[in-house]
Amino acid sequence: MIGVAGIKDPLKEAVPEAVLNCKKAGITVRMVTGDNTQTATAIAKDAHILPAHFVPPTVEGTKNFYTVMEGKTFRELTGGIIAVPLSEEEI
Repeated sequence: MIGVAGIKDPLKEAVPEAVLNCKKAGITVRMVTGDNTQTATAIAKDAHILPAHFVPPTVEGTKNFYTVMEGKTFRELTGGIIAVPLSEEEI
């Protein structure tokens, strides 16, 4: 083996505090990402969207099944992406 490298895009500095402020205001914060569920879970923990001890459930139908999902699953549940034509002014 020659080597292994890891790259991590850091969160913007204000994100964790902003998430906590939203939660204090009674807002449920969710994250939509194109990353896989393991990456999304790690980012959501850093941002305080998920608690540090969170472990995604492995069985569908459990209480927190929709807490972490991949984009493909989200699109299937919501009916996919809908293209909205732009007006002449928006082009």
